[in-house]
Amino acid sequence: MDIAIVVFKNTLKSACFAIEELFQVNNLYTKQKDEVKINIHFVSTQKIDFLDSKSISKKDTYDIVLIPPIMSQNDFSWINEELNSWLINMYYKGAILTSACVGSFYLANTKLLNGKKATTHWAYSDLFKKSFPKVDLDTDKILIDEGSIITAGGVTAYTDLCLYLIEKFHSNKTATSIANLFVVDKKGIKTFQPFF
Repeated sequence: MDIAIVVFKNTLKSACFAIEELFQVNNLYTKQKDEVKINIHFVSTQKIDFLDSKSISKKDTYDIVLIPPIMSQNDFSWINEELNSWLINMYYKGAILTSACVGSFYLANTKLLNGKKATTHWAYSDLFKKSFPKVDLDTDKILIDEGSIITAGGVTAYTDLCLYLIEKFHSNKTATSIANLFVVDKKGIKTFQPFF
């Protein structure tokens, strides 16, 4: 399984490294024999000084695209057309698009969230509603799974998102083992899942 983590100059470094390490722990210690290895790829539209990343390319294929938390001051001018087009392309190639915290702004900007539920950091709910009125925002939920798009609210919700992805694509046993190793309360995750 290949996961692309989209990074920017204002991406929280701690989140990038924690996400990578969480999936590494999954691969080394907790995954069951029949569960595939999770490969992490850092991708970007710009040069990143704090880690090695490759430029996004529409030729690439990923199972999951994850946008980690970003430091923002209500300025989302950094959402660019190149990334927007790439996210849409990944979605139609079958990737599940995911985000934590204000990463949901990127996903909403693609219009792929129109008519769907999403969450983001509560402090940005008014800006999100104003910017994307066609998205049904619910900041009371930590995670919202709309099938091919999953959003997580809050800065540290990337941990909940990663555990949720491991449970969804591997097993509850594996996700619970990782949560126990990291001493994370997996039971506290409130998730909205559509009925289909």
